[in-house]
Amino acid sequence: MEVAKANTIIQKEAPVRKRGEKYSLKDNQALDRTKVKLGVPENEKLLLRLVTTKGNTNEYLFPGKIPDSAWNDPAFIAHVNDWREQVLRRAWLNMSPRWTKRQHDFLCRGIKKHMVKTKMKTGMKLSADDWRAIAQQQNEMFKGKRVRVGEKLMNGKQATTK
Repeated sequence: MEVAKANTIIQKEAPVRKRGEKYSLKDNQALDRTKVKLGVPENEKLLLRLVTTKGNTNEYLFPGKIPDSAWNDPAFIAHVNDWREQVLRRAWLNMSPRWTKRQHDFLCRGIKKHMVKTKMKTGMKLSADDWRAIAQQQNEMFKGKRVRVGEKLMNGKQATTK
C-alpha cells in the first residue's frame, strides 16, 4: 500500500478504509455511480476517489493491467462493475446492517463444514484456500439476490423498503 500525505492509494487486498474513517454520501455527491458499458472505454471508472467525512481523499484503483480489447469483453465489464459496487458497498457499510440472519447462518455452516473437513485431513487451522472456497460459496449463494422486506437482520431489526 502506498501512502501520501492526506491521500491514500489503496491496492488489491487492502482494507477498504482505514480504521475509524467514514464516508458519507453528502461528501461524495460528484462520484459517478453509473455502470461501465460494453464497448465504451471508460478508464476513469477504474479509479474511485472517495472523500472521508474529515476531508481526506482515498483512491481505489482497479487491480491489474487492462488491454484495449477488454472493453469489448462482457466478462471484463461485469467484473469491473462488480468491483465498483463492492468498493462503494464496503465504503458505506456503516450505513446499513452487514448481514441478514440467513446470510450469517449460511456462512457459519460453511465455516464449520470446512473446519471439520480440514481438521480431519490435517489437524490444522483453515488455509487461505479454505477461506477462498468459503467466500466463493457465500458469493455464489447470495450474488445478485436482494434482501426481502421483513427479513431478519443481524442487528435484530427487520429489513424495510427504506
